[in-house]
Amino acid sequence: MTANEHEGAEWIHPPQDMVQTVHNIIEGYRMGAMRAIAQDPPQNSLDAKTQKPVVNAYTLHSRSTSSGEQLTILTITDHNTTGLRGPSLTEQELRGRKEGYLLKPNENWAAWEAMGYTKVDEYALGSRGQGKAAFLYHSLHDYEARDRTQVERMIILYDSLLEDGTYRLGVRMARPADLIISPPYNGDEARRIISSEWTGDGIEIPLELEPLTKVGTRIIVPYLRQETIDAFRSREVHRWLERTWWRAIQMGESEITVGWEGEERSAIGVPTWWADEQWRSGPVRDDLLVQSDVPIERDSDLRIKRIVLSYDESLEPDEILEDMPEYAGIQLLRGHQWIETRGAKGEYGDFVPPERRDGFRGFVEFDRKLEKQLRGMESPQHDRFNRQFAAVKRIDQRVAEAVKEFAIAQGWYTPGAETAKEDAAAQELLERIAAVFVEEGGGSEPEGAGLDWKASLYLDYPAMETTRVELGDSLGNISSSVVHDPADERWNVAVSLSVISPSGERQLVANKARVTKDGKTSADFDDILIGRVPTKESSIYFQNDGKYILVAEWSDETGVVAKASRNVWVQKDPVRPTGRDVSASVSVRNLDADRIRINHGERIRVRVGVTNRTRDDVIVGVDVTLGALQMADAREDEFEIPGSPLGDVPIKMIDDFEVTVFTIDPDDEPDGHYVVLEPGRHTVAMDVYGVDPSTAMAHASTAVYVAVDPDEGGPRLPFKVQAWESHALRNPVWELVPAVEPTKQSTLWYNPFHPLYKAADEADTRRGGRRTGGSIYGKLAFWAETHCGALVEWALHLYREQGDEAGFALLGSRPDTDQRPEWESYESKVEELTQSYGDPLAAAALQREVVSAMLYLVEQELE
Repeated sequence: MTANEHEGAEWIHPPQDMVQTVHNIIEGYRMGAMRAIAQDPPQNSLDAKTQKPVVNAYTLHSRSTSSGEQLTILTITDHNTTGLRGPSLTEQELRGRKEGYLLKPNENWAAWEAMGYTKVDEYALGSRGQGKAAFLYHSLHDYEARDRTQVERMIILYDSLLEDGTYRLGVRMARPADLIISPPYNGDEARRIISSEWTGDGIEIPLELEPLTKVGTRIIVPYLRQETIDAFRSREVHRWLERTWWRAIQMGESEITVGWEGEERSAIGVPTWWADEQWRSGPVRDDLLVQSDVPIERDSDLRIKRIVLSYDESLEPDEILEDMPEYAGIQLLRGHQWIETRGAKGEYGDFVPPERRDGFRGFVEFDRKLEKQLRGMESPQHDRFNRQFAAVKRIDQRVAEAVKEFAIAQGWYTPGAETAKEDAAAQELLERIAAVFVEEGGGSEPEGAGLDWKASLYLDYPAMETTRVELGDSLGNISSSVVHDPADERWNVAVSLSVISPSGERQLVANKARVTKDGKTSADFDDILIGRVPTKESSIYFQNDGKYILVAEWSDETGVVAKASRNVWVQKDPVRPTGRDVSASVSVRNLDADRIRINHGERIRVRVGVTNRTRDDVIVGVDVTLGALQMADAREDEFEIPGSPLGDVPIKMIDDFEVTVFTIDPDDEPDGHYVVLEPGRHTVAMDVYGVDPSTAMAHASTAVYVAVDPDEGGPRLPFKVQAWESHALRNPVWELVPAVEPTKQSTLWYNPFHPLYKAADEADTRRGGRRTGGSIYGKLAFWAETHCGALVEWALHLYREQGDEAGFALLGSRPDTDQRPEWESYESKVEELTQSYGDPLAAAALQREVVSAMLYLVEQELE
């Protein structure tokens, strides 16, 4: 027995307040508990569909206990479904599975009973645990606990008939512990209880129901809350059911009825304004707009199936909740189910005037591929989409464009020219800023008389595992090498070694001249002593603590052709990486012409890089494809990338592929890699795999333009600029909406109604639009900071989501002709950001520092 054990000890389950858990879940439904009871039962039934229509019957029953206590029971019964299939699993049985608590797709009974467990298909029936709470909440039966306090108790029963004749009855209780009957009642015993009563835990529930005779499931909610009973009597639940399921009912997917036992039932229908489905055939009315097969962005295969907008001046307000629209706006549907409404007053208030909002209606449907993605982007309550996803933001944009078009056609909205003019001016400034950080410093190596150059820098740190050094230490075995391709001629070059301080001050260590032979050469340097003042041994000094950069720059008569750097942290711990272990990059270059377009028969260089950001060696495989051409196959070739000491420049392995591009099959098969591509935009895709061949560690991609010129802005202008046109949204000052597909252009949205924008505009007005001196002022300052911040966010998004370091490679590489000291601080902060993005606070601070460093460079550029 160890010191942490004692005789007779055993593991026990701590008590769980299931009642509070249910309250927490229901409070997550923005529109309340009645929407929950209307939303989840039909959703669960549709997930178990066997044929159309899936039938749901909501029935209320009045009952009396033997003591005369009155209670109302709600039953929700479905058929044309599978029923709750699969075994009843105990926690011990789940624990014994090698895959852990992961349920199989057909284990619906276990999924229903096992609160919070997931299934192999994470979106299948019962996988989210919301439905159980939606039922339990509506059962309320107080009882007196042992300490004489009143405790809230919830209970539901559920019976299910399967196709093979299996009949089961289960019970779940929250008092407040989460309890289920295990094993469930089966066969004749289940039928007997259903036909009479269930008793247990001091409760008597007179069920007096008919056992199920059709395959399906019934949920039984006894002791129905008074507020729920009132909602059925007032037809509020009927209205929630119509709002949520009208389209499924119209499509013949679902049939829902509501009523009291022994009375005539009400069938949930379709709102009158959509009943005729005029969008399907015939001429479209003037007060109707229909858009079909709308790509969420240019050339995307993710498409909106249908946007339908309508206006009927005779319609009266028909909302249940005052502050959250259900009909007055545009319903977004997924799987023929209403998820959320984008309001006529809120999201589209600038397009739809107040006097038109009551009669304004709309809905949006999506194709199967987009619906599949959206299912993972909605809340567990199925009542809203997560707008952190780029696809959802793109959908919002397309819908807003449709509303604007409809409002213009109805004469409600007149677009102005000022916004377009401002957008154009902002785009022009973006191009100038991008020329500093993206285009001219765009990551391709200097050509040096047509040669391709690569440099390396080597040194020994006092401690092998870290770049931290102390005063009195030395950096030893310092050398730098350079190689060029082709290697068939000698070349005169010089190498300079410099130390750059945290403030950007540069100290020259040495200059050496060399001549390449067989395409390479190298130079050795003396050791560098870490000291505060120059000494006989070293003229280099390290006046302050912090990160210093050792840089080797190789030059020919045309200028710098290649460089390499290493980090030195003087009496300060290096930044510890908190992000990705491995990242990737891919670039394409036309070798036969100084342009991006690739014509028939021209050669391109595809350069791929894999960076190891850890201290350990890693073994990776890489897939690289362009159309039908696979340049690298991770299953056949693996290579090792060494690690680097903590705080050092990460080690990057680079490989090049030369590919000839044709638009039609060549007469003779050429030597080397080649590919035949139709004119248009294509993608070089790269995936990096580690020990797990099923999951990519990193992904990178870039566009190839075959026989066509790039879209406006080119491949290195990562986003276009566009204004929000509604002040009702209270949008942030700017927001970068990433492209859904990596090679598409993102959108930088700005808010001309924001106080900061209006203040910048007012500053320009007061100054008469004139700039003074070299300052950036007014809207110029607004745009400079906005563009720099968005460029950094764009790079960070690529890196965080895919491990694609292309954004940082572009932002972090200055023109070799630009030797301004401000670049040193900027490049250093960019490198730190790549290693710190996993720490939200550190990343946010470094983003501000990178943007600040960029603004100093932009100010000089705009002088």
